[in-house]
Amino acid sequence: MSLKKLSPIALLFMLAITVSACSKQNDTTDKVDIGKKQEVEMKVSDSDKEYGKKYNELYKKYISNLAKFDIYSDEEKAEAYFNKNEYPGNKKYLNNLKEAYSKSKEGISSFISELKADTKIENPSLKAMNEELIVEAELTIMNIDEMLNRINQIPKEIEKTSKEEFIEIVNKTADLADEKENEFEEMIEYMNEKINKKS
Repeated sequence: MSLKKLSPIALLFMLAITVSACSKQNDTTDKVDIGKKQEVEMKVSDSDKEYGKKYNELYKKYISNLAKFDIYSDEEKAEAYFNKNEYPGNKKYLNNLKEAYSKSKEGISSFISELKADTKIENPSLKAMNEELIVEAELTIMNIDEMLNRINQIPKEIEKTSKEEFIEIVNKTADLADEKENEFEEMIEYMNEKINKKS
């Protein structure tokens, strides 16, 4: 699936689901490709291992539990879920969606705040990855704010429509996929490959 066609919230849920939890690393030299596709040598030091441990702990604490909101990441998933489970009604669905966005924003905000605090990274390529991850996380927070703003403007009368029509309207209203781009997918691949190495 193309990254540009994923909404910011869908990317967040993908991030929560795909990040593994492993704090052990090899003390080795590897080549990694980041930023402008420049190859750099990556020597994993003790401080970098501590960063990896902190990274995984923060993901587990703030991000992994956001996977439960995956049903709100797109229209198809919502419809598939509520075809098998009781639909709470349009008003409740909208409130649950707002809560999912708010909890996601809260989780990311806490994650990057703690990741910034006293984070010591010796390896320049790992430091660049961390900085890029923070930038993309902050962009996602802004995107979530925009999505919340959009769904808060949905007229009350829309709640009288059918379940299928309401879910479609709400998701299309909040969708920023054609307007906003980010590189979460690439960052996930880098972080999983270079930080979560089993010894």
